[in-house]
Amino acid sequence: MTVMNYSNARKNFKELIDKVNDDHEAVTITTRERNAVLISEDEYNQYLETIYLLNNPSNARHLSDSINQLKQDETTTVDIDE
Repeated sequence: MTVMNYSNARKNFKELIDKVNDDHEAVTITTRERNAVLISEDEYNQYLETIYLLNNPSNARHLSDSINQLKQDETTTVDIDE
């Protein structure tokens, strides 16, 4: 993760926006009092979707079961052309 102070971030803000979108990597912007993190809109929307899905216990359980099946190589390949 890139870390940059506020002054440099302000000077290079357009480049930072391009960086978080192109590299899919967050940038931490520091100040004396508090810090912030800059991420792309796509990444932000993905986080919101994940939170939404995991807030429903049924969805969370289904996702967890699917991840466990994948880890245990219990998957099935389906040819959609057939």
